[in-house]
Amino acid sequence: FTVAKIQDNGSLTIESLKLPEILRKSTLHARDLFSLALTSSHELQEDENRRKMRRRPQYHGSSAAGRTPAAILPRGDEIVLSFGSIRALIGKDSGMIFDAHVPGTKLLASDIASTFELRVAEEK
Repeated sequence: FTVAKIQDNGSLTIESLKLPEILRKSTLHARDLFSLALTSSHELQEDENRRKMRRRPQYHGSSAAGRTPAAILPRGDEIVLSFGSIRALIGKDSGMIFDAHVPGTKLLASDIASTFELRVAEEK
C-alpha cells in the first residue's frame, strides 16, 4: 500500500508498506483496517481491467462501484477514518493517509502537511 505519512511537525513521507508493517506501526488489529477496503496500486489496475470488460454500466456511489461507507472508528489512541476516497489512520503524533499513489490523495496529504508545518512555525 502506498501511504502518505504526516508527522505532527508537518514532515511528509510517501512510503510503500505491507499490511504487517502497518499493523506494527499502530496498535490496531487487522479487522480495523479491513473496514477501510484498502487497495494497492496493483489491485486498482486489476479493478480497472475488470470494469472495462463489464457490459452493464456501474453508477457512481452505488455499492457495485466499490465505495466504502463513511466511518470514524476510535480505536484506543488512534482513529480509523474513511470518507469518500479518503482512508486514514490518525494517531497522537502522526497520521497515515492510504492510497497515496492517487494524485488527489497525494495533494491532500501535501496540503495537510503544509498546514501543520505553518502552525508549528507560528508557535515558535
